[in-house]
Formats: sequence, structure tokens, C-alpha cells
Amino acid sequence: MRYFNNFYAYYTPSGRWELLALADVGLQAYQAALTPASVWFTSNAIARYKLAPEWALAGRVELYSDERGVIFASRAPDTERFTAYGGSLNLDYSPAAHLRLRLEHRLLASPSNSFTDRRGNATGLNHFIIASLSARF
Repeated sequence: MRYFNNFYAYYTPSGRWELLALADVGLQAYQAALTPASVWFTSNAIARYKLAPEWALAGRVELYSDERGVIFASRAPDTERFTAYGGSLNLDYSPAAHLRLRLEHRLLASPSNSFTDRRGNATGLNHFIIASLSARF
């Protein structure tokens, strides 16, 4: 059986600032009585500043922990454990209330070299730049 909870706190101290704290916690119980349950969690803190009605800049710091590799598969040899921390910066453009274009640079670090580089070698860093378009209906 798998259980999952998402907790968050949202605060807008002004019309331009938005602050968000998130924590996701999961537990997976197994049928075998001798197998202990697996627990994983993520946490994030996000700050977003509206530069103008259509433009916003945001930053995020995050932590992931999955001791038994239930959700995140580790690329590190001889371990199931996945632990990573990181952050991102993004620029959002919203030309309409239901559309958002985002450009984001994200960096994740893992002390156990849980990522792979372009050649398939284990590495402790993973960074990427992504662009996305989202629509809300």
C-alpha cells in the first residue's frame, strides 16, 4: 500500500511577492512482515516576484530524499538511495491569464553521484535549461 501527502504554505506579503513552502511525504508499506516500510520526501521553498503584470522572476531551493529508491532510481553503483538538493531560477511571461511561457535554469546536486552525464558516466551534478508553455482551461 502506498500513502502520499502534500503539505504547503502560501503567503503573499504584497501584490508583487509570492512565497511558497512545500513538503511532499510518501510511505510505501509492503505485504511481507519482515520488510520495513519505505519513506521518501521532497521539500521546496519558492519566492516569486512580479516585475510587471505579464512578467515574473522566481527562485526555488529543493531537497529530495528517497532512501530505498521507491520513486527516484539512483544511478549510483551499489545503492538504492537517492538524495539530491538544488535550485532553479525562472522567468515567466504571461501574455494572457490562462497562458504562461517559462524559461528556467535548474541545478541539482547529489552526494552519491546519482545522475549520469552525456557519456553515461555517474556524476553528482545535473543542470539544464528548459522552456515550457502552459495553458489553463
